[in-house]
Amino acid sequence: MGTYWLANNPNGKLLAGSETKDFASIADGNEAAEDVAVVGARLGDFCIASLNVDNLDLQLTAAVSADDVVTVVLSNSIGGNGNVGSATLRVLVIPFGVGDDVEA
Repeated sequence: MGTYWLANNPNGKLLAGSETKDFASIADGNEAAEDVAVVGARLGDFCIASLNVDNLDLQLTAAVSADDVVTVVLSNSIGGNGNVGSATLRVLVIPFGVGDDVEA
């Protein structure tokens, strides 16, 4: 895996964490949450989550919920049950200070 450096980040690196997770079956209208350890993550940081399998059009979101913890939520609004099976859940965190000088 490569090394990524960003300006305005105290140590210049992106933060990441991963784990193997089986969300099992999620009924339509329900969701399942999982906490992933990401050392250095802080409230307000930007988060991205991914699964290494087809997510069946389920929605995957991530947010820092506490220092060093990212909560990932897999939500089902597809109209039926969704089961992605066992997968690697990966989280990427971009520290908030990285975006301080970004112009929109």
